[in-house]
Amino acid sequence: MLFALLLFLVAISASTQELRVYLLEDRNTTGVDGFGIAIQIHVGVYIFASIWRWYQFDRAVKAEFSADIVSTMRWLKQALTIFLVMWGIWFAGDLISDTAYAPITDFAMVIGIYFLGYSALLHRNIVLPPVLSESPAQVEASAYTENPQSQRYARAKLSGERATQLKKALDELMNTERPYLDGDLTLTSLSHSLEATNHEISQLLNEEMAVSFFDFINRYRVQEVQRCLSDPAYKTQSVLEIGLASGFNSKAAFNAAFKRFTGVTPSEWRKTSSL
Repeated sequence: MLFALLLFLVAISASTQELRVYLLEDRNTTGVDGFGIAIQIHVGVYIFASIWRWYQFDRAVKAEFSADIVSTMRWLKQALTIFLVMWGIWFAGDLISDTAYAPITDFAMVIGIYFLGYSALLHRNIVLPPVLSESPAQVEASAYTENPQSQRYARAKLSGERATQLKKALDELMNTERPYLDGDLTLTSLSHSLEATNHEISQLLNEEMAVSFFDFINRYRVQEVQRCLSDPAYKTQSVLEIGLASGFNSKAAFNAAFKRFTGVTPSEWRKTSSL
């Protein structure tokens, strides 16, 4: 909208030949393409805003979901990185203003566009989880509606007594009912089980226990996998079968989480534990 407004202002204000040449012509007395610079700034702002939005998405997912949803959208981060590189080449080409550099710029842009098209075809069936369309405030409001007695805690600072109570209840829940075995477990569903709000559980994990919801749940899943891999009763089951039964939704997410928490792959752990 801002760029369309800029075009409109240029159209109605460029009444003099000098201003029109300065804004719309590549060759002018100053050697500056004012209109081209405006386009580059517009595209650059959009790309950086999109990258920032990606990191917001990454944080929001890890705060609400226990499944590795981000990995299914990692291609989008790669696409944004390619856009950023293409924009940098474009911007650098205009700064250098060397005709010998033009073929390199054009070739890089063509390769980038074709790669983006190929990537889009590979991931054309990607769909975001419906719950991501809700804002944190909407999710919290939903929790209040389904659990009215928790409204009194709202977004107040978690007291020491309440934190101790919730931590005890959380430990008991994780060890007895083992909700982490559910691959679709979310912060909202866990909060409902504890008769608490999302904000309380999030604050308990982030501030009191210094861990994200995503890492908290996946650490339990890794411990479950370790227990099964060390148990002869699971000897006939494959490593992947054990990982999926422990709450992981994909092989990639399982292997990444296991190695991050243990420093070795699941197969390596099974070999060493059976010695």
